[in-house]
Amino acid sequence: PMNLVHLGECIGRGNFGDVYKGELVKTSQVVAVKIIDLEKSEDDIPVLIQEIKFLKGLKSPYITNCYETYIKDVTMWIVMEYCGAGSCADFLKCFKKLDERVVAFILRDTVRGLEYLHSMNKVHRDVKAANILVTDHGQIKLADFGVSGQLTETMNKKETFVGTPFWMAPEIILRRDGYNEKVDIWSLGITAIELVTGFPPYSNEEPMRAIFEIPDRPAPILTGDQFSAHLKQFVKDCLNKEPSRRPSAKALLKTKLLYKVKSRYSPMLPLITEKKSKMQRFKKKPKFSLNFEEKRSGQDIHWNFDPTVKLTSLQIS
Repeated sequence: PMNLVHLGECIGRGNFGDVYKGELVKTSQVVAVKIIDLEKSEDDIPVLIQEIKFLKGLKSPYITNCYETYIKDVTMWIVMEYCGAGSCADFLKCFKKLDERVVAFILRDTVRGLEYLHSMNKVHRDVKAANILVTDHGQIKLADFGVSGQLTETMNKKETFVGTPFWMAPEIILRRDGYNEKVDIWSLGITAIELVTGFPPYSNEEPMRAIFEIPDRPAPILTGDQFSAHLKQFVKDCLNKEPSRRPSAKALLKTKLLYKVKSRYSPMLPLITEKKSKMQRFKKKPKFSLNFEEKRSGQDIHWNFDPTVKLTSLQIS
C-alpha cells in the first residue's frame, strides 16, 4: 500500500488504530486511511472484517464510502472517504455546543443515513456525535460501523450487548426481548441532546453506573426556553422507552424540526472555517507507531482472511 497511498498527518485515533490523511498515487484523490495493528487487535479481527464487509455493501451520500483494503506487514490499511472537517464531537470540543439550526441540519442528514441503513435491514448501534463526520463542503456523513449488525427476516431482533453506554437504548441493556433498528432512533435522540447541550445525559456519572440507571430512570427530555418546541418534541419522540412507539427514520424526516431544514447552503461552512483557525495548533498523535521494515529475514507474512469462517466460528453479529 505504501506504493499506492501517500500518508500524511494523523487525523484521528479509533478503537482499533489510527486514521491518517492520505493521497492516492494514481489519481491524487485525498482519502482517509485507517491503519490497524493486527498484532494488538488480534481478538478483534473478525469485527474489522465485519466493518469492511458492511461498508463495502453500502452506497449512500450520507454514509462514508470504503474504497480499498490492503495489508502491510502486520497492519491492515482501510482506505476510506476523507471527511476533512472532522466529527461533530470535534465541533463540540471547539464550540462547547451547537446552535439549534445547525443541529437540525446535522440530524436531518444523519436520519437520511439511518433511513438508508434501515431500508437495507442494517442497524448502526453506535450513533453519536463522534461517529457523525463532516466534509470540507459541510456535508454530513454517518461513519464507524464497527459494531453494526444486519437484521434478517428470520432473525429480526439482535441480542448482543454493544454500543457506547451514554447513548445506549434501554432494550440493549436489559436484553430481554432482543432489539431492532429502533435502538438507532434512541441513540439519535441522545445525540440531539449532546449536540445542543455539549454532553449526553448522565455523562457526569461513571459509564457502568449509567448502564444500570438508563433502564430505570425516566427517558431524558430537553427543558428550557432556549430550545424550540419542535426540538423538544423530536427528542421526546426518539426517547420513548417503548421501542415500538419510536418513529421510524422515514417518519422523522417529516417532523417539523427536520422538514423545514434548508439544503441549499450548509450552515456548517462558517463553523468549519472558524474551527480550523482555532484548532490548527492542535496536532493528534498516533496511538501506534508506523515502523515498517523493508528489509527483514524470514518468510513473508501472508494473511488469508475468510470472513465466513471467522464470523461464523466466533459468532460475531
